[in-house]
Amino acid sequence: MIRSTASAGRRLGRGTRRILLIAHIMAGGTWFGLDVAMAVLVFTAIGTDSPSVRSATLQTLRLVTVWPMFSAALVSLVTGVLLGLGSRFGLVRYWWVAVSCR
Repeated sequence: MIRSTASAGRRLGRGTRRILLIAHIMAGGTWFGLDVAMAVLVFTAIGTDSPSVRSATLQTLRLVTVWPMFSAALVSLVTGVLLGLGSRFGLVRYWWVAVSCR
């Protein structure tokens, strides 16, 4: 799983890194897709004059975005931190890694 080398500290094995990278990319894609769905629902609620459509849209928005988005964000955060800790670049060892996280 995690192999240790004398000079570099802890590094992820090839298979573990690939699994974490796939999970990280999938979580990011899911998060982006949920953002798009949320934008469509918000603009639908804003653009309609019907109170029933607005109410249904806002209920759907609550259903679609709260827990799925939280879960995708959490998976993205955890896998990103694990990838950062398991690489030679670390989390904030270099300035450009810290800037890329913004």
